[in-house]
Amino acid sequence: MKLDNAIKKLSKYAEFKQQGQQFSAVIGRYTVTFFKNGRSDEITCMSTRRTIDKSDMMTDYFPQMYHPTLSAAIKYAIFNK
Repeated sequence: MKLDNAIKKLSKYAEFKQQGQQFSAVIGRYTVTFFKNGRSDEITCMSTRRTIDKSDMMTDYFPQMYHPTLSAAIKYAIFNK
């Protein structure tokens, strides 16, 4: 999916934040995240995680659940409130 289309789609459900090449939005109890794919205009690594969960490198805890499409990530966040 193109970056512009992904931003428009995510903006329909929540206000998004950008940190470098990472884009995220909070939908209900979940944070939906994706990355811009290097130099191309595509997105990659669409994931969701509960907003209260944080990754911990010391214990190898990574709460993200990856999805094949951004639509799947958004649907997961909406239907698992």
